[in-house]
Amino acid sequence: MPDTDLYNPIDIATMFMENNAMALKGLAAVAGISGDPALDGNKELVDNFKVGAAIGLLMGGGTTAVNTINNIRSYNAGTELSRNLMAEHISAKEDIYKYIQYANKADKRMLNKEAFLDAIDQQIESASIPDGWTK
Repeated sequence: MPDTDLYNPIDIATMFMENNAMALKGLAAVAGISGDPALDGNKELVDNFKVGAAIGLLMGGGTTAVNTINNIRSYNAGTELSRNLMAEHISAKEDIYKYIQYANKADKRMLNKEAFLDAIDQQIESASIPDGWTK
């Protein structure tokens, strides 16, 4: 197909379908069911398929599969780690917000002179004062 326009999606789809049809015809011939007597049971074709499969495995078919599995595991571990870190970050932010609220309330109470003096009076009234001290 010398006049194939590689920027035309229809030509690319046609080329893809033709390649898949040839591959299926070759596999059917290896299985002996292609309907073409010249290809069915052809020992040379079967040997070529075996060599092609072996080369495909040696040139990265098997290692690519293992590498893909390792990448998926690594991605899942990274996703889990980032989820946990984000949960800890959110929890820490909530704690900080609570501490800020508590500190603000405590600060307002301490800066309120009357509340401070009332608290001292309550402590004095409820405390047992040693002999020699006066209220």
